[in-house]
Amino acid sequence: VALASGAIWAIWHWPLILFIPSISGFDQLNPVFAIFSLTLILTGAGVVLAWLTIRSGSLLPAVVMHGAQNAISQGFLVEHTARTEWSAFLVSEAGALVAVAWVIAGLAVLRLAKKA
Repeated sequence: VALASGAIWAIWHWPLILFIPSISGFDQLNPVFAIFSLTLILTGAGVVLAWLTIRSGSLLPAVVMHGAQNAISQGFLVEHTARTEWSAFLVSEAGALVAVAWVIAGLAVLRLAKKA
């Protein structure tokens, strides 16, 4: 269920990349890469946020984490990273490093959930 909700969440964001790419700096990325990376990010994040919601019995931790993710990726990382031809590819909202971090977090949560 968590993987499916994360994938649906990603698909929900695809029109932003395709039709309004200036939002969140998607216009700095190849659209195919942005869709692929954002799908990985939101699927991994979906697993983590679903686990937080289920474990806490509240939607609030997931809401706070979603807001923190947006603030960090759209604010801190983008604003505090030197502008190079690779910076958007690495640390934007659909950046490769962000994708790696969320995939690792999602896999860790799935592994943790299997043990429980």
